[in-house]
Order: sequence, then structure tokens, then C-alpha cells
Amino acid sequence: MHGWIHERNSLLSEEEERELMKKSFEVLKERTGQAPAGIRTPSWDFSPATLKTIRELGLVYDSSLMADDRPYELLENGQATGVVELPV
Repeated sequence: MHGWIHERNSLLSEEEERELMKKSFEVLKERTGQAPAGIRTPSWDFSPATLKTIRELGLVYDSSLMADDRPYELLENGQATGVVELPV
């Protein structure tokens, strides 16, 4: 996934971000016959709610962050999330 209208997710409310991500998710699922597996946010950043919504949608990877050159698992409050970061 890559957003809905190339929005800047970090400037949206949690509800707006979730709504647009779900809209994108559903359209891709409907058109391809399978659920998207990951996301690269349009603005290559996270809001405080981005990871929560990624997990709610069951996405298994993100490709928005750049903390390393190698893939790594995203943590939330120091705990493993099961979401893999594929760095840009």
C-alpha cells in the first residue's frame, strides 16, 4: 500500500489516517483478490498511530523507515510486533 491520495500521514488525526489506510487496503484487496501484505507510507514517516493501524490491518511489513540498511523487526514499547521493516 502507499496511502490513498499521497497524504502526509503524520499530519492526520488517528481516525483520518486509519480511514485512509483502510480505504486503500480494501480497494487493493478488491481489485487484486488478495489483501496487501505491506505499506510504504506516502511521506516515509510514522505518526503515533501508524504502527497500530499496520498491525490492525494484519500487514507484515513496512518500508517507510531508515534506521538500518538491513531488515529489522519493529518494536512497540520495547516488544516485538511481528512487523518487519524493509528499509528504503
